[in-house]
Amino acid sequence: MCKVTVFEKVLGKLEANIYSFDDKIEMAKFAALCEANGAMVVINIGSKQTV
Repeated sequence: MCKVTVFEKVLGKLEANIYSFDDKIEMAKFAALCEANGAMVVINIGSKQTV
């Protein structure tokens, strides 16, 4: 699973939203679209969580 954090300014405040993708191609398309609209994107690929 890939997670994408998108940072963008909304009404003068910085907001962060986290999105999860199972498909890396769809994630890359989404990240490129966000960047084209002026947002900063952080991509986390293949993070494994253990309990």
